[in-house]
Amino acid sequence: MHADWCPACQKMEPTYLDLQAELTTDKLLFFRFDLTDDQTKKQSLIKAGELGITKVLSDIRGTGFLVIIDAQTKEKLKVFTNSDNKETIVGYIENKR
Repeated sequence: MHADWCPACQKMEPTYLDLQAELTTDKLLFFRFDLTDDQTKKQSLIKAGELGITKVLSDIRGTGFLVIIDAQTKEKLKVFTNSDNKETIVGYIENKR
């Protein structure tokens, strides 16, 4: 859950980019639900619909979150914030594999 104007998102950005670079596997998809403006929100909703995760994302209010969603069940597994470090997030993901 991202927006360019969000201070929490800006703080989380380096961690997000590191995770994308470090966790390269075909079993993991990074998708940025961008709430910066109406256009990015519309595009994100379209992609979320294609992935079948619209409900999960619409249930989350605000920005500055990294949400882990099960690809098969489409259920929210975990929400991380900018107070969570990269090692915590990687550890969680690797334990779920």
